[in-house]
Amino acid sequence: MTLELRRLVAGYRTGPVLHDVSLDVEEREFVSVLGVSGSGKTTLLRTVAGLHRPDSGRIVLGGRDVTGLAPERRRIGLVPQEGALFGHLTVAQNVGFGLRGGRWPTRSRPARIAALLDLVGLADHGRRMPHELSGGQRQRVALARALAPEPDLVLLDEPFAALDSTLRAGLRDQVRAVLRESGTAAVLITHDQDEALSLSDRVAVLSGGRIVQTGTPRELYRSPRTGWLARFLGDALLLPGRTDGTLVSTPLGRHEHAATDPGEVTVVVRPEQLALSADDAYDGPAAVVDRIAYFGHDQVVHLTLPGGDSARARVGAGVDLTPGARVRVRLTGPVHLVGTGT
Repeated sequence: MTLELRRLVAGYRTGPVLHDVSLDVEEREFVSVLGVSGSGKTTLLRTVAGLHRPDSGRIVLGGRDVTGLAPERRRIGLVPQEGALFGHLTVAQNVGFGLRGGRWPTRSRPARIAALLDLVGLADHGRRMPHELSGGQRQRVALARALAPEPDLVLLDEPFAALDSTLRAGLRDQVRAVLRESGTAAVLITHDQDEALSLSDRVAVLSGGRIVQTGTPRELYRSPRTGWLARFLGDALLLPGRTDGTLVSTPLGRHEHAATDPGEVTVVVRPEQLALSADDAYDGPAAVVDRIAYFGHDQVVHLTLPGGDSARARVGAGVDLTPGARVRVRLTGPVHLVGTGT
């Protein structure tokens, strides 16, 4: 186990921010802590990094209790927002800064710096100054600097937030590949659901200073514990239903689900589960197309269902629909249930 957080409580004079947070990160694992602004993400990062002392709980890193250790003794690398490189140092000197005062002898540092710059795809940029680099290049230098002393864990503090969408997508993949090749466990702090789901081995959702649910991206998307979490992790239509334990009755028909106790439930429906037909090929309820968002590879159809509920259906780009059209809706596949009022 690389990182173990045990019942962590932390806050400020105004009161606690983190409440009883427990989380494990395995060796070589990439875990995202996902939450909105004010959820406690930054306090969690600062506490793990040693920049903020917890009120109670334990932080164990590589088998060592580091709860009371200074940041420089924790063997943690930090990649801050926007890189935060030293503007008066070259790229190579920025990377080498992470080797000072460590176990790397002076004579071995040039080779280590060269290897890291090669790892992040900047082998020929060592003599450049930070202002000569693009935003993505600066973030890769910051990652190389964090990896320089071979830390047990790397913390990434929303490192892609300031980049434009095109650059952000490419850099995410590059950073993930570098961490995978280095074999270093990492924790990404982010508010971006797509980022967390696409990059991570596991995701911990933080809300109000508490971890709501932890699991693989697939587990969280397919089996959220609450309706709030279902909507937070992507588009979701929440329908009232009543189940007999294996089949649930909804406004869109009867559908299978994982076995549970009979009673009133809330049914989670994802946009890709709604199939549409403009020629009455389905016997499902009729809906009206309000508008269509076309993305090339697919399209999201905004619908008004019988009774006035709004829904989104994600369908193939070849499905030809127009606003105002009447369509039949069929709910496909088993559905996921959460308790009513959640």
